[in-house]
Amino acid sequence: MSPLLQLKKVNKTFPIHRNIFHLFSSSNPIRKAIDNVSFDLGQGEVLVIAGESGSGKTTLAKLIMGSLIPDNGIISFEGNDIHSLKRKKAFYSMIQMIHQDPYSSLNPHMKIKDIVMEPLKIHDNKLNRNEKDEKVRLALRRTRLEPVEEILEKYPTMLSGGQRQRVSIARAIVKIPKLIIADEPVSMLDISVRAEILSLLNELRKTLNISIIYITHDLATSRFIGDKIGIMFAGSIVEYGEIDEVLHN
Repeated sequence: MSPLLQLKKVNKTFPIHRNIFHLFSSSNPIRKAIDNVSFDLGQGEVLVIAGESGSGKTTLAKLIMGSLIPDNGIISFEGNDIHSLKRKKAFYSMIQMIHQDPYSSLNPHMKIKDIVMEPLKIHDNKLNRNEKDEKVRLALRRTRLEPVEEILEKYPTMLSGGQRQRVSIARAIVKIPKLIIADEPVSMLDISVRAEILSLLNELRKTLNISIIYITHDLATSRFIGDKIGIMFAGSIVEYGEIDEVLHN
């Protein structure tokens, strides 16, 4: 069975901004943000990408989302090159992102029902209002945001950090994507809530058969969720394998 997502020898460099002393130098200094990265991700699998700040984790996420173009190498999704898929609107509903900060990633002026409905408004013109409402309610039930009728009418400022991150997850799954990229999704939450959010992601992965790339700098949380793990350092994946094997060694 072919992988859902495949990266082959992907590289990405950025120019280094020069200071006045390097202005007249003939060489163009560059920084390797992603250096020769390859991996496969199967449908319904969870891959943890772990590494310290500046190791290239978020750049890698942007490459997979298609918001950055690799200098060379291939990124394919369901066997098709990401950049040819980007021309099709449907691609953007197949990969969803959950951001680190549940405070800034939700519009404080929108009710929860409108936040979660946003992907349906953009990507699902065929559904009528009642069908969209029902999908939103289902997404809230799946993310255990209850009582649903109360939550629908609330604004993000009325919710706790953990509830807000559940709203982000509900928005990500309302259209049942193939892949979720979760960028440090629990790092800004209380320790007491972190395990709940990770077990929720794990549960959704199993029930909806969604693949997840879980980006973190914290190896302790990765045990809760991963199948495989890639350890990033200076833009390269320096260790890769089954999560228990890599963490034990």
